[in-house]
Amino acid sequence: MKKKMNRMLLRLGRNIRDKRKEEGLTQEALAEKADINPKYLGKIERAKTNVSLLTLSKICDALGISLCELLSFTSMDKQILKFEELSSEIWKLIRGKDKRTIQLSIKVFKEILESVEALSKDKS
Repeated sequence: MKKKMNRMLLRLGRNIRDKRKEEGLTQEALAEKADINPKYLGKIERAKTNVSLLTLSKICDALGISLCELLSFTSMDKQILKFEELSSEIWKLIRGKDKRTIQLSIKVFKEILESVEALSKDKS
């Protein structure tokens, strides 16, 4: 559960940073518009703190976006989350294994990917 929360906070922080940069704002400028401490905004963007709904509302108002827009995850975000979950599963499988086993696992994985790509091309 903690990893899932961390991923959510990371995505939220990225969304805030991306929207801030789209608006051409520095952290200091956004923090001033939102009436929050710039250091706190930095922690939010880096997912170093959990943030209240009230503070998120202030940030959204300062960015001129809705809370729904800030919290929405695009399909790309969902793919990133799935990739992070997959990476975590792979890491669990190879953690603690010897170097040779890891190298062989990587080789097998590469061969599987090449086969899948070849099959995909054949279907096209």
